[in-house]
Amino acid sequence: KVKAIVKFTEHYSEDMHNILAAEGYAPKLYYCERVIGGVYMIVMEYVEGESIW
Repeated sequence: KVKAIVKFTEHYSEDMHNILAAEGYAPKLYYCERVIGGVYMIVMEYVEGESIW
């Protein structure tokens, strides 16, 4: 059982996310692909903490 965050967006840089994750600045990325409608579906590790937003 894994907690994850799923989000949808028109633009996403999988390469940049992986660079940031390798340095500990972003959660682990599980999935990043274009889906129906041309948007990206992003699935990443859920991290406990406060949102910066």
